[in-house]
Amino acid sequence: MILKKDCTHFPGDRPCAFHKKTGVHCPECTHYTPVGTRILVVKLDALGDVLRTTCILPAIKRKYPDAQITWLTKNNAVELFRNNPFVHRVQAVEHPAALAMLHAEHFDVILQPDASTFSASLATLASADIRFGYSLNTNGTIAPHNSDAASWLEHGAFDDLKQANTHTYQHWIYNILELPAPTDEIQLYLTDEEKEQTAFFHSRHELKKYDSIVGLNTGAGGRWKYKKWTAPHYEELIDELLRRNIGVVLFGGP
Repeated sequence: MILKKDCTHFPGDRPCAFHKKTGVHCPECTHYTPVGTRILVVKLDALGDVLRTTCILPAIKRKYPDAQITWLTKNNAVELFRNNPFVHRVQAVEHPAALAMLHAEHFDVILQPDASTFSASLATLASADIRFGYSLNTNGTIAPHNSDAASWLEHGAFDDLKQANTHTYQHWIYNILELPAPTDEIQLYLTDEEKEQTAFFHSRHELKKYDSIVGLNTGAGGRWKYKKWTAPHYEELIDELLRRNIGVVLFGGP
């Protein structure tokens, strides 16, 4: 058989991108990359949390150089992974194919960093050799897989522990998933059109006169309304940033 079904670029039900582009067949294709460590990342929401959790992708590659990464998330976060070279497949949990994937496929490693019963139940459904983060016990309770995961679970349960915490989100997420030290930024890849829009916006508002630029999202979801900053706090911060020649871009929306 000339078809190399174990290639990471083979989508299964249609021609791969390289065949569509050049007409190449598997035997002579120089892009053939056999599937290595099959990894499932389960990170559903919220949208900002999904985005900041993409910082783990370079670390996954450092720990598992041949990793083939599937990311299970919610439909509204799928676009965040467009053009992302680290993620081979993104699956929306709302799609019927998600449940079929969890039941039918086997993964070498599952990374599930959320102490949420729904996320943990999805990760538990999938067959895997190794699990990091959280699973769900048969009695419906969260099961942490290491001491850091257990500690973070306690931080979520007790306000005094959460308030006393001095570690970053990245510190916790890397330790919970037992990944190399957190040294990476979020992984977001713009299209050429988006880059052109960025350059136009930058020029139109004369942003190059600033040493750097900070974006502030002044909205907040209903779930964590007491975490929302007040207008006076934002005003004070903006004044201080401008005094340091740091430009400010305000973001808003639903």
